[in-house]
Amino acid sequence: MPAMLDDPTAPVIARVSGQSPMQMPGAPLPDHIVPRQVILRDRVTTATLIPFSAPEQVPFSLLQYLNDQFNKEIEIGDTYPMITPLPLDVFGTYWFGNFGAVMLVGEIVSHDQVHDMARNGCDWDKYCLGSFYIKPNYVGRSSHVCNGGFVVLPAARNRGVGRLMGEGYLEWAPKLGYTYSVFNLVYETNVASCRIWDALGFKRIGRVKGCGNLKSYPDEYVDAIIYGRDLGMDEDSASEERFDKIKYYLKHGKYPNGADRAEKSRLRSAATHYKLIPATNAEPERLMLKGKEVISDPQRQYEIARQIHMQNHGGINKSTASIAERYHWVRIKETVSAVIKNCGECSDASKNAAKPESSGRRKSKGPEAEATPTKNVIQQPQTPATFSGVTQADYRNHFATPQTAPPQMHQDPNLQAVMQYNTTTQRDVPLDPRLTLVSDMRGMPTHFTQSLIAPVPQMVVPASSREVQSIQPTSQQQMHSQGFIQLQPQPQTQHESLEHNNRVRPTKQQHQQHQHQQHQQHQQQHQQHQQQHQQHQQQHQQHQQHQQQHQQHQQHQQQHQHQQHHQHQQQHQQQQHQQQQHQHQQHQHQQQTPAGDRVASPSTQLLQEQESTSVDSSSYSNFSTVIAAPTNLRKRERQLVAETSTTGDDTALGGRATRKRRAK
Repeated sequence: MPAMLDDPTAPVIARVSGQSPMQMPGAPLPDHIVPRQVILRDRVTTATLIPFSAPEQVPFSLLQYLNDQFNKEIEIGDTYPMITPLPLDVFGTYWFGNFGAVMLVGEIVSHDQVHDMARNGCDWDKYCLGSFYIKPNYVGRSSHVCNGGFVVLPAARNRGVGRLMGEGYLEWAPKLGYTYSVFNLVYETNVASCRIWDALGFKRIGRVKGCGNLKSYPDEYVDAIIYGRDLGMDEDSASEERFDKIKYYLKHGKYPNGADRAEKSRLRSAATHYKLIPATNAEPERLMLKGKEVISDPQRQYEIARQIHMQNHGGINKSTASIAERYHWVRIKETVSAVIKNCGECSDASKNAAKPESSGRRKSKGPEAEATPTKNVIQQPQTPATFSGVTQADYRNHFATPQTAPPQMHQDPNLQAVMQYNTTTQRDVPLDPRLTLVSDMRGMPTHFTQSLIAPVPQMVVPASSREVQSIQPTSQQQMHSQGFIQLQPQPQTQHESLEHNNRVRPTKQQHQQHQHQQHQQHQQQHQQHQQQHQQHQQQHQQHQQHQQQHQQHQQHQQQHQHQQHHQHQQQHQQQQHQQQQHQHQQHQHQQQTPAGDRVASPSTQLLQEQESTSVDSSSYSNFSTVIAAPTNLRKRERQLVAETSTTGDDTALGGRATRKRRAK
């Protein structure tokens, strides 16, 4: 964006108008202009804008690197009007003669740190992101209006570098004493630059047709846009950056670098209202606010407003309401106003509506304009024979029933003679049928006379008839003698016509207000339906949670029962195994014990059976109940006693025989 009549080889222009003190070329910068740290669009990378007031302050290697990058931009031929590349000495004075800034990666606090980086052989391709200058756009008494030139390096594009440098430009230009900024030459094909200036509050104050013969468009001339903006104004130009920070916080769950306590609090509060929808193959990532998509890009805001307006070419309120149902951004109404202003169809319609009703009226300057009022009158029939076919009885029969609407003129051919006009005027004057002369209504009902006469003062006289100054019959006595009366409307002046138009307009305004109220009611109903839908969704989610909890509880119960059953089975198997071992030991013991010692007493056997019964019953206590009947025990006891007595006798006999054998 070169300055007006800018010549790179011309001497440096100093600011000599505006606020003091004047910043002379090469002078030290004011104390309040210091390196400015910024965060790139990824919310992680830190960069610094370093200000310079003379080319000698810039390291030579960095100055040479910027010169090469600027010459490459000239060779591309799509942004700057220069054709010949600039030498190093010319570029240094042109770019840093008044004020220039360079954006470098990292936290840098002084010029000495930049010179240390140059001495250490810094690779500027990795650390340099872009540069811009500030200088007067005009000379002398208009030198307080500034201009700026910007260069973003190819490796740093699409990272928010251009917007950050634009914000630095808006911060430092007022501190240097400038009050207004003008960009004279922004080719409309430079879409990225146009978006930045639109977003930062610059206004399109002009357009230069066919200004650029660019390399990318060799067969056509490209228009250039002139941007202007007041400096130092508090405008809401940081909305896009604020939405980007909200996206970063919702996506990564952490605060952006450099966020202070107040900004962190705002982000936490915003997280409760905003919702981030991830990107898909068909749609990009979207930020939603209460069911509405947040649009932060000014160019997209304008396109959306233009598309909605072109559907029905509605007014500013209707278009704004239609946009607000689906989208959200700051100052929607201003965007719609710009769209309507640029709409060709709406501008043509407004021009046609602005034409006065009397635009086609012709004012005569000849003798006809000075004619007496008696020429513009309703002609009185000369003989009563003209109305011989109409009597008072005909009117009484025709108007016997009260009419709710104003009565129309009778269609009898003889009544057509009443509608006679003076042919000496320049054009015929159409007359309302209620202005005709009717028969004498004496003896008719009162409601008929009121319905016929009352509407006359409210008659709307056509525009062409307002030249009539008076309407009078040629002979009032002759009219009354023939049984007719005169309905004489008052002349309508220009002032009265304006009052009439003012009376008609509120009806349209009331209709628009009624439509606006209905639209608001529909919006409220829509919001209520959305709230109810959200409540139903919440209830459905709670119901699903309860079902999941119930299923988990059932699963826990089943697992617990299965574990208990498994434990009981293990205990039962262990008891069976122990019983088998015990029986096996008893069997071995009986085999080893002599026959006389193997017999157990009935009480011992009974106790053993009881123990085994108790063991079995305890092992199956969870599954069945074992009840020992006393009668069965007594029977078993008697059997054991009988068996024991028999066995004892046999044992005694065997013992005597054994002793006899031993004695022998």
